[in-house]
Amino acid sequence: SSTKMVSTLVQALTILRTSFRHFTRLSWFEEARLSPYGVTLPKELHKTLTDAELKGRRLMIIGDVHGCFDELEDILLKADARTNNYCIVFVGDLVNKGPKNAEVIKLARNLKSFSVRGNHDEVCMLEWEKSVRQHTPLPHSFQWMKELTKEELGWFFDMPYTLTIPSLNAIVVHAGLVPGISIKEQKIDDVITMRYIVWNKLSRRYEVTANSNEGSLWAGSWKGNEHVYFGHDAIHKLQLAPHATGLDTGCVYGGHLTAVFPTASDRCSHRIDVPAKRIHKNPFK
Repeated sequence: SSTKMVSTLVQALTILRTSFRHFTRLSWFEEARLSPYGVTLPKELHKTLTDAELKGRRLMIIGDVHGCFDELEDILLKADARTNNYCIVFVGDLVNKGPKNAEVIKLARNLKSFSVRGNHDEVCMLEWEKSVRQHTPLPHSFQWMKELTKEELGWFFDMPYTLTIPSLNAIVVHAGLVPGISIKEQKIDDVITMRYIVWNKLSRRYEVTANSNEGSLWAGSWKGNEHVYFGHDAIHKLQLAPHATGLDTGCVYGGHLTAVFPTASDRCSHRIDVPAKRIHKNPFK
């Protein structure tokens, strides 16, 4: 039947996208308007936070929240963020694994904050789009997405992959950037999942590797010019490289939620954290 043919074609395209995810740069997926995970791309892959949007406000960059709403409230209270009218930016992975995902999205949008996409954000986006496309129920652990309004879902899906802040000469990204190539040359899969890089002597360029034994943490090889703020790497917790600051301190795993207040002259010395209320997710399961 025609329905079966369409279903088979969709499955074939999904397999094709997955096969290409590690080898294809942004341009191919941009034409397809799908991420390597098969999720609709945001309106802007790479957003610039302008002075007009900053409105003279101090920046507060917050690490991976993963649905830890109570801890997010705690760190906002500790920073007196609402009174100080900070411009709040998240490094991605706002949701998934934690207990109060919908509440985090609602609060982040109400704060008029900015966030980049993380790999766990895309996991949730994929489940939502599969449910809509296939007319199937959301899996139990993603039921919280039904609590979001159309506007909140729109805000969530519009999160870019990178956020450049010219006034601070800074970039916010979820996982990392490969040194030596421009933002537009970066692979989507890398910017939301990378940790380690290795120097290829033949091509004379850095390449992403999943092997921690052969590679080194990318942040140590990042030479600028921009300072990069990132998350994703709860294994190594707070990372303070000369030109990159890693802010995933494992809140969802019982660690801490960390925030930094950067200026053009002071990248990361002013920072705060709050402890997790409990271990929300066992990292070994």
